[in-house]
Amino acid sequence: MNTYITLKQYKLLIYTFIFILLASSQIAYRTNIIKRLYDSYNWSNKNFKVIDYNNTCKILTGKITNFLRNDVNKWSISLLDDKGRQLLNINGEKAMIPASNMKLFTTAYLLDKISPDNTLETTLSIANDGSYHLNGEGDPDLNKDKLDRIVKSIYRNIESNDTTKTTYKLYINNTNKENYWPATWSSADKLEYYGAPITKLAVNSNASPYALTYPTDNVVLTIKSILDVNKPKISIIKSNQNINNKYAKVIHKENSSSFLALLSLANSESHNYTSEVLLRTAANNWSNNLATLALSNWISDKQIPMKGIYISDGSGLSRKNLLTTNSLTTLLFRMSKHPRFNYYKSSMAVAGIRGTLSDIEFDSYNSSIFWGKTGTLNGVRSISGIVSSENYNQYLSIISYDVNDTDLKIKMILDKISHSKLCL
Repeated sequence: MNTYITLKQYKLLIYTFIFILLASSQIAYRTNIIKRLYDSYNWSNKNFKVIDYNNTCKILTGKITNFLRNDVNKWSISLLDDKGRQLLNINGEKAMIPASNMKLFTTAYLLDKISPDNTLETTLSIANDGSYHLNGEGDPDLNKDKLDRIVKSIYRNIESNDTTKTTYKLYINNTNKENYWPATWSSADKLEYYGAPITKLAVNSNASPYALTYPTDNVVLTIKSILDVNKPKISIIKSNQNINNKYAKVIHKENSSSFLALLSLANSESHNYTSEVLLRTAANNWSNNLATLALSNWISDKQIPMKGIYISDGSGLSRKNLLTTNSLTTLLFRMSKHPRFNYYKSSMAVAGIRGTLSDIEFDSYNSSIFWGKTGTLNGVRSISGIVSSENYNQYLSIISYDVNDTDLKIKMILDKISHSKLCL
């Protein structure tokens, strides 16, 4: 006996199948929304999971300790699983110089405070007396093209108002010199592009020989190179006082890339200038002392171990910074419960693929991926991040000091952890 399906029945089956697919996707979408709301509630109300530091995996600890041998006291290594259990603790409470792993705290702080869709603004305002004022928020990509558009905006405004003045004042409102650098940066680092001064207005992140010493003058010279001799004269005046917005009208804005892109610049590419700007933006203060104090208070507020910690800057260039691998892994674990965690993770380098980890091969056992942040200073090597696999995440931090062949040893430690199923 042959059974036939009518066209009407066939259409009904198709519509039913489509409905089931749509319903499934809606359930998944709503489940994700509920999880994000739950994570957001717990984060906002400080319902943080207590980290279990007392039940380390003795077998794994023994394997790594034996591998390090006589150098074990030069290392600090911590590993948490996605349940908040500490699987590995080798000198995890020892305060050490973190180098650029400091950026993991700075970027987490920024993400907790500000939407990743926001941008930094460079604004041109006109005051009641007809003077123009250029203010910035530290856009690392402020360049000659952006300044050219700002100058053209001044000329357009002059022409539209049809004034008889022959000279117009343009105030360049930039950072006070005492806030150019954290006090603990070395004189040698200040002479390098990676130690460029941190200013609200910076052409190409102050990464030029002249800007390293004279960042505001460099902005002035760049603008002067744009001015049109056939247009009304613009007299440029250096200042460090932003005009009160109550008495000024913004007539032009230049936006930076989104904070999401700047987070990646800080973490994946380890850009010091951007990291320092993100710290000051999150703290809403351009004093390094007050900004680092605000970050320290934030760390304590998130129930991250503070013993031995000292925050001296936002980038990790200072050798006065001190962190523990326990504090770094706790931060990573805390952020995994943050509603913006995916933004945080995506800002990191990926082992063997991109950023400062592109040259570190990671044996992707069980299709695991290492998302992380490297750090390098003279004698210091650090790496912290997330070992992410299909079924679970682990949160790892490694800091070493005065060790030979550090990169090779770090790779071997990563491989041992990646291949181990001990205590999971």
